[in-house]
Amino acid sequence: MVKTVKSITIKAPVEKVFDYISEPTNLPEIWSSVVEVKDVQKLPSGGTRNRWVYKMAGIRLEGTSENEYVSPTSASSARPRAAPRAP
Repeated sequence: MVKTVKSITIKAPVEKVFDYISEPTNLPEIWSSVVEVKDVQKLPSGGTRNRWVYKMAGIRLEGTSENEYVSPTSASSARPRAAPRAP
């Protein structure tokens, strides 16, 4: 099995990076398989709910995610739901 490891250094405060990656509409910029994020709703918990389109191996997947972000220094969780769609 081949293992690939990649790392980057981001010269910015952790809070600024956290704010950027916790905004669902920024996902296509940092996750190349995400084609589109739409219908973003802020949740009372501070997280978000959104619809997304993901393309993998030529297969288009559409679904929703509900993300609960706590703070820049703690873990986050996501509950994705997807349904494959014909290309």
